Amino acid sequence: MGQDQQTTTTATPSTLTSTAITSLAALKIGLGAACVIAPQLTCDLFLLSLPPQAAIAVRLFGSSCAAVGAITLRLNKKCSEGKLNKSDMKMVAGFNILADMVDTASSVVGYSSGMYGLGALGMLGGGGVVLAALGAVGYRGL
Repeated sequence: MGQDQQTTTTATPSTLTSTAITSLAALKIGLGAACVIAPQLTCDLFLLSLPPQAAIAVRLFGSSCAAVGAITLRLNKKCSEGKLNKSDMKMVAGFNILADMVDTASSVVGYSSGMYGLGALGMLGGGGVVLAALGAVGYRGL
């Protein structure tokens, strides 16, 4: 019976689950890299103004975002190969969902306090919701 339980927890995830988590990770790596390499352009794309002295904060966010994306991608690959327990991958997906929901809530707080307009809220909050939704698809499939 213990063998059966081990088999079910290390079984490989479905294609939909793996694709959702891979997409989530790739988007985070891309966003993170963009923030590190070109913080001004990235902020412009998100309809945000960026004072020159604030570029370091965008780069710090970007490095963290890219790191979370990279580890998520790596662990998803291991899970797809059956080398990582699905419950461990579920914890990673849950962490991503939590981080993206906090980012979404933060964007609402920023909009509410007048830091930026509705367009920026749509870009920031909408992006956070999309990332959280991808994480939720992956979480549900694990």
